[in-house]
Amino acid sequence: MGQVRLLRPLGSMERYQLSKHLRRSAGPVVVAATLKGLPHRSTSAGDPTSGPDQAAYWHRCLGEGLASLCARHPQLSLVVLDSAEPPRWAGLTQAFPVADVVACDLATTAHWDPRDLARALEAELQRDFDPAGAARASNSSAESADRVRLPLWRVRVLWHPDRPDECCLCWVWDHALADGLSGKQLLRSLVSRLRLPDAPTATPAVAEIRPFDFAAADDYELPAPYDQRRPPSPAADPSDDADEFWANCVAYGRHLSANLREGAALPGLLAHVGEWPAAWERLWRAKGDGNAATMRRTGSFELSDLGTWDEDDSGGEWRVAAVTFGQSVHVNGEALLCSVAGCVEGGLRVMVAWQDDTLAEAAVQRFLSKLGVVLTRLVS
Repeated sequence: MGQVRLLRPLGSMERYQLSKHLRRSAGPVVVAATLKGLPHRSTSAGDPTSGPDQAAYWHRCLGEGLASLCARHPQLSLVVLDSAEPPRWAGLTQAFPVADVVACDLATTAHWDPRDLARALEAELQRDFDPAGAARASNSSAESADRVRLPLWRVRVLWHPDRPDECCLCWVWDHALADGLSGKQLLRSLVSRLRLPDAPTATPAVAEIRPFDFAAADDYELPAPYDQRRPPSPAADPSDDADEFWANCVAYGRHLSANLREGAALPGLLAHVGEWPAAWERLWRAKGDGNAATMRRTGSFELSDLGTWDEDDSGGEWRVAAVTFGQSVHVNGEALLCSVAGCVEGGLRVMVAWQDDTLAEAAVQRFLSKLGVVLTRLVS
């Protein structure tokens, strides 16, 4: 087994996310970036990436960037040990093969098709992580007992020959390791690392300009127009819809303020749950009616907003065109989990997740149709 170095115990929120593994209800988080402007590659007969199997190219392309990020962010080399005792983070002391953390889906998924992309992300969200990172090495034989420890994240590349200058990078990780915003920053760092050879300099080149003389002070001043000094009143009163929307915003703000103290105290209360793992198993059972096999939901619907990819990707190679954010739904959570991310090229990408055989398909479709109408009004 790969060697590790014991580090600090898990914090309260980290232990909360890890405790879901005790109930076999844990689930990963995924952020997928659609990249355009991939660099053109040689297609000579001697190039190993020119054939149908381009995994070698992607492993070489992503391996250096991921190794650089792992060196910069120790969080990417962590696993959890002693899950039956008070759990502790452990740092991996041996490098793990790139092929074990980077999977290549070549010529099988049309990632620009929302349905194909949804199926690919659904498959990733259904694959839980082993908190201890135990996994068989990809280059080991079936008879070999050699194993390596892998981190609590993985990357999947979606590429199709119909669009050779595009791909979709899917970064998946365990929720105990990072949340959505952290994953967004890691993915941004990886994309920046991929652009490094062609990245602009820290100080852009000075353009050739023709010097000319100008007055350092004006001889006279003009008063500002009246409507700039005192903005006019609106020509018409706000509509009833606008009034209702503002009233709902005010009510929502009051609701947040009233629950701010309770929300801030919740992570602190987790420190008093009790010993690991018995008390944490009782915590999950308490969410139901005392029966471990009967656990009710904590809510019906949750909205998680990743925000917009606010980086300038207007030109050059490896530019981000869209970002998709998704999270799995566990048995104690909300019935529907809506994950939203703003697209670089405008609009929103929404991924709604629910557990199989827990909701009526017709009810889900009705909800999605109404949600689509609401989101369309917000972005239009």
